[in-house]
Amino acid sequence: MTSTPACLSLELIKTRAPASGHIALLTLERAEHSNAFDGALVDELSSCFATLANDENCRILVLQGRGKNFCAGADLNWMKEQGSLSPTKNRENAKLISHMFFQLASLPFPSVGVARGAVFGGGVGLIACCDMALASESARFCLSEVKLGILPAVILPYLQRKLSAGQLKRVSLSGMVFSAAEAQAWGLVEHCCGEDELHNALNTLLQQLLSAAPQAQRRLKHLLDKEQRQAWQNSQGELCNAIAEARSAAEGQAGLRAFLRKQAAPWVTTLADDWRS
Repeated sequence: MTSTPACLSLELIKTRAPASGHIALLTLERAEHSNAFDGALVDELSSCFATLANDENCRILVLQGRGKNFCAGADLNWMKEQGSLSPTKNRENAKLISHMFFQLASLPFPSVGVARGAVFGGGVGLIACCDMALASESARFCLSEVKLGILPAVILPYLQRKLSAGQLKRVSLSGMVFSAAEAQAWGLVEHCCGEDELHNALNTLLQQLLSAAPQAQRRLKHLLDKEQRQAWQNSQGELCNAIAEARSAAEGQAGLRAFLRKQAAPWVTTLADDWRS
């Protein structure tokens, strides 16, 4: 067993034939913060993905969260701090988180996300970066950024490979919460089931993946992702600038400040009673 610092834990699970490689079980360990990521967790994830990408014996990555929630996205105190940095530092930090998502999506072997509880913001991005995902029926998904005055910019390329253009516009422009069943119907996850069935569903999927030749899987994944990978790299600069600008803008700072104070954002309103007239 190998472990990283407290924000993250990594367990290498042996198969029945150890010479056939191992499975990496990666767990987000900020349960007290709903596994929201800050700079430290982003750095640890990036370092871990880099290590795993060079592990010729790794067959599959399983990504999960400790506790009742998978990941509530970015820590909002951290996001607010990023927006108050100099423009250059703000963009540099946006590039770090963008690169972390790119590393997960570009792993040379299959990756599986396991979604429970809250899957918000960047947490949806982590699931979208995985090649396939399972979800508990109680999981709830939300691209909540627009309600905070910011953007799901750096995760857009990975959302676009899972969700249709229409559904992505609906969930990202509204910030609506959607269910695990809807996430499955829309292509974000491949399977949803009761919490007590989730382990068996994961076991079945892992057995299916382990029945395939590992080098063939790696070659096939390279071919499947080749064009997308280049497109992801080409778009990183524009998307990093977009999130950096949004979180430093007056609207983004106001939205984050209002959320942290448990107040309504200044733009929140409702329809007038006579709106049809």
